[in-house]
Amino acid sequence: MYGLCYITWNIHAVVSVAKNNREHGCGLEPNIDNPEWSPRSHHDKKRKYERLNEVITDFLAIEALEELHSNDIYILDERKLTLSNIENFNTAVLLKNMLRRFYRRYRPYILEASVKGDLSYLTDVIGVDNFEELNEIIDTVDYYVEKGLVDKLKDNKNDDELVIEYRKQYRKLKELLKRMEDTFDERSKSYYNDGYSFRKRFSRN
Repeated sequence: MYGLCYITWNIHAVVSVAKNNREHGCGLEPNIDNPEWSPRSHHDKKRKYERLNEVITDFLAIEALEELHSNDIYILDERKLTLSNIENFNTAVLLKNMLRRFYRRYRPYILEASVKGDLSYLTDVIGVDNFEELNEIIDTVDYYVEKGLVDKLKDNKNDDELVIEYRKQYRKLKELLKRMEDTFDERSKSYYNDGYSFRKRFSRN
C-alpha cells in the first residue's frame, strides 16, 4: 500500500509541475509566489486556494495511475496493491467526494485553466463568485477534517457541532453546483446567440 501511495504522490508531483505557470500561478492557484493565505490555517500555514488545487491535482494523478494500469504498466507498485483504496492519500476522501461531481462536469475547463495558469478559462463558464464560494466551502471542510471531522462522522456523532457545520457546508455545495449549472447554461446560450461558438471561446491561445 505504501508503494502505491508513493507512486501516486510522485504522479501528483509531476502533474503539479506540468500545471505550473509562474506567470499566472500553479493549477488553480493564482499568484503562487505571493499568495493569499487561508483564514482557517492552523498549525501549518496554507494558501487560500491550496486545498482545492490539491484535490484537483489528486484527481488527475489517480486518473494517470489508472490509465497506466489499464495499459498493464506498473511503476514499482505490485498488481495486488492496485485494488487498495488510495483515495484517502494526500487529501481526504471526504473532500474528493464533495468535489467529484464538479470535477467530472467541468473537467475540460479545469484542465485548460490548470495547464495555462489562467483561472478565467474556468471562471468564465461557472462564474467568479461561484468559484470563490466553492473554494471557501472546500477550505472550510478541510479545516473541519483537521479538527477531527472524519472520526466524528464514523462514530455517528450527528449532534456534534463540527458534524452539524459540515452538513451545512454540504448543503451549500449542492445549492452552489445548481447555480454553477445555471450560470454555465446562461453563458453558453449567450455565446451561441452572439454567433460565437462556446467551444471556440475555449480554444484560444
